[in-house]
Parts: sequence; structure tokens; C-alpha cells
Amino acid sequence: MDPAAALRHALKTPAAPDPLVRLLFRLRGLAPAGSIPDFFAANGFRVLESTPTSYVIGVLVGYPSGVLDLATVWRGVVPRHSLRIAGDFRTEIAPSGSRLITETRVAAADRRALLLFRMYWTIVGPFSRLIRQRWLRAVAARLLHEFDSRV
Repeated sequence: MDPAAALRHALKTPAAPDPLVRLLFRLRGLAPAGSIPDFFAANGFRVLESTPTSYVIGVLVGYPSGVLDLATVWRGVVPRHSLRIAGDFRTEIAPSGSRLITETRVAAADRRALLLFRMYWTIVGPFSRLIRQRWLRAVAARLLHEFDSRV
């Protein structure tokens, strides 16, 4: 499957593909319903870029939502004690067809924000990795099912 088609199918995957992911979302106070883009939109993330092979979302944490223009925040005007969090799903050509990659980046506005995030991530990080692994597994199953139904 070409990278653009692979990303389209990947983003249709349910954000909470199994009971464990739904539970982890609920424990963090996140809305688990819908596709991956629906999940991010419901939880305050905004689309920063969307191309046929890349879907990038971001959120500003630690500052009242809607107060600042998110585009301004991503250019570097960041309020004190806040975090910029960006995540992406992107596809590229691979020997077997396409490779799906997901990455999350965090930028702290200052030392206080960084220290608070590190404490938070010590607890949440392992569960976040588990969620991403289950997302990728669910996407792979969806793509295999799509491929098998065409053959």
C-alpha cells in the first residue's frame, strides 16, 4: 500500500482499539471515543499540519486554552510554565510497502515546566508508550485486513 493510502487508513483506526487503552484514557481523564484524529480534537489538540503522508497535532499545556493563537505559540511565543506538545503520524516508503511512524515531542517554556513534566512523565510515560504500541498494532491489523479484503 502506498504511504498516502496507508496514512488515510491508519487515521481511521479507533483511538481506543481495546479495553485496556479505553481504561488508560479514562484514568487520565481523556475522551476515548472516535478515530485517532477525533481523539486528539476532543482532547484539545489542534492540527498543525496535514499532508497525504503526515498528520501533525499540537497542544499548549498549562495555559488557558483559546487565549493564545496556537500558530503564534508554535513560532516561539510561549507563556511561562507551559509545555508545547506535538505528535505526529507519518508514512514513508518501505521495502514491504509503507512504514508508519509516530513521534511525540515536548518543549518546556522554562525549568519549572520541565521539572513538573518530568515528574508527570515518570508515571505516565510507560502507559503512553503502551498506548502507542497498541495503536500501531491496531493500525497494522486494520491495514492487513484492508489488504486481505482486496486480494
